[in-house]
This record gives sequence, C-alpha cells and structure tokens, in this order.
Amino acid sequence: MGAARDVYEEGALIFPAVQIQRDFKDIEDVVRMCQMRIRVPEQWWGDYLAMVGAARVGERELLALAADVGWDALHRHTECWFDYSEQRMVEAIRKLSPGRAVRTSRHDPVPGTPPDGIEIKVAVTVDPQTMAKYTGSYTFKNPQDLNQEMRFNVTLNGNALFFDIGGKDKQELVPLSETTFSVMGIRLDFYPDHLIFHIVEGDMKATKNK
Repeated sequence: MGAARDVYEEGALIFPAVQIQRDFKDIEDVVRMCQMRIRVPEQWWGDYLAMVGAARVGERELLALAADVGWDALHRHTECWFDYSEQRMVEAIRKLSPGRAVRTSRHDPVPGTPPDGIEIKVAVTVDPQTMAKYTGSYTFKNPQDLNQEMRFNVTLNGNALFFDIGGKDKQELVPLSETTFSVMGIRLDFYPDHLIFHIVEGDMKATKNK
C-alpha cells in the first residue's frame, strides 16, 4: 500500500519477539493470526517455511561447528570480526575528503502519489570541523570512588577524534552518528557542554572544562 503513512495504515500485524515454534512444532495460534491478517497468506506461508528451514539449517551447522572448534573460539571470532569490521570502517572514514555530495533517485508511482513518482534525495557532508567542537578536556567522577574526579581529553587528528586519559592509551572514537561515538565498546553521546558515557553500571556524565 504505497499511500500508507505507516505500518499501521497498511493493516499489518506488528509482533514483538514472538515464539513461533515450541519443541520444533509450529504454535498454531500465531500462525493462524498471520494467515488471517496478511493479504497474501499463501505467499507469507511460503516465506515462513523458507525462513524456518534456513534457521534450522543454520542452527544445525552452527552446533556442528561449535562441536568442532568449541564455543570459546567462536565467541573470540565474533569479537575479532566486529573489531576488524569497525577498523575497516574507521579507515574508510579517514580517507573521505571534505565536501558535500547529493544524490537523488525516484520511486515508481503508486496509487495516492504523484504521477511521476516520489523523489528521494540524500545529502552527505564531510566536514572534520564538525567534530572539532567536541575536542577539549572533560571531568567525570570515578565510578569506583565518587569522591575522586578524573579527566580525559578528546582531540582531533585529520578526520578522526581520539580519546585519552592523561595522554596515555589514546583510542580512536568510532563515529556512529554526528553526535554519537564508541570507544572500547562504550557509547558516548556528545552535547555542547558535556557528554554521556553509556556503561554497564549506568549512564555517566562528563562535564567539558572551559
């Protein structure tokens, strides 16, 4: 339904994470709800069988792989794979030259939209100085000793922001958005006069020193 403004107007069922099988058998109540509410139940049923089949094949092969190399090795591989992909992304961002790129495309017309279709425009600006406003010295409370204040620095080098405590162990911040970065698995949200660490113990505020 091209004219629908959201998934609710499409009339679709919106499930949270729902268990669809128990002991390798379909839970029929959930299946019946889908077949009753989806406009093409036969097509949905085929898609569902394909997804379940793929999941079961993947499950079987993963268990076989774990039996061969061990779960510890698989967990280490997962961590290394994410570290590797993150580093590849950082290297690609470093190579970007300052500038602005605009691209447009057009979606085919559907009922309820203009006859020449819907224009989609994306503009991307690469400006290292956007990140310069985050540089400086920050102060935060030591989570292990709230009476102790600690300081760290955020510096800009080329297209990259770096984080360090007392000039040691400098770590590159990985951009997740214009205002959100990650370092050592910790998410940082930057604001004009402070930033927020999202750590296991809870959110922690660091104030930017003037």
